[in-house]
Amino acid sequence: MRFPRFPAAALVLLAPLALAACASPPVQGTGVVTGLNGQPAGQAVMTVEQDVGWPTPLAFVTLPDGEQFRGKVIHERTEPEAGFALGTGFGWGSRRGVGYGTGVLFEGPERTSRAGALLIGDRGRSMTCDIRTAAPGRISSGGYADCKVSDGRVVALQF
Repeated sequence: MRFPRFPAAALVLLAPLALAACASPPVQGTGVVTGLNGQPAGQAVMTVEQDVGWPTPLAFVTLPDGEQFRGKVIHERTEPEAGFALGTGFGWGSRRGVGYGTGVLFEGPERTSRAGALLIGDRGRSMTCDIRTAAPGRISSGGYADCKVSDGRVVALQF
């Protein structure tokens, strides 16, 4: 039995459409900029995008004066201690107090709800962000970011 042959051009045209269907929608957020005098200086807007094939999300922050920052979001990972533990009896196993035990093997790494970002601005400044997400390793779950601009301004964002 022969299978129909698809022209190579059709595959080239369909591949980007298939990848676009897998891309997750961008995460949007807003926040407040605090000026050098400690007073609110306007609203900031944050967008985080993660496309299929990219290992890390990209964050974009626009400040009220139009300055734009862009950079990668890096999720923090923890390395649990590797080891093996045995139960001592006291309620573990099939007979209480006889000494039957249960073995547990710890392995990792694991993701946490923490992430960080270094964003570079279009006017020569930088912004560092300490990010917390609602679900470990998932920006799309929502969260907040505490950011500091290199000129001393502070940006508090919620997404």
